[in-house]
Amino acid sequence: MVHVAKEMDRVGMSIPLLIGGATTSKQHTAVKIAPKYTQPTVHVLDASKSVVVVSSRNCMIWMMQLAIQHYATENSN
Repeated sequence: MVHVAKEMDRVGMSIPLLIGGATTSKQHTAVKIAPKYTQPTVHVLDASKSVVVVSSRNCMIWMMQLAIQHYATENSN
């Protein structure tokens, strides 16, 4: 996942990175993965809960802000 985070950052992706599943931990995500990606990186204890995380108010606000920023950049010409 560290490699994936680095690649996502390298290509300029701007979406949240959700890390989850049985072989992950909150600490590993915070210490090893999150520093490699400049966008939000969130550990989800159970991968089946990722929909709940993405649907959360904070994530929705962040996605709306990103969409507004993208729209402003695209239409600034």
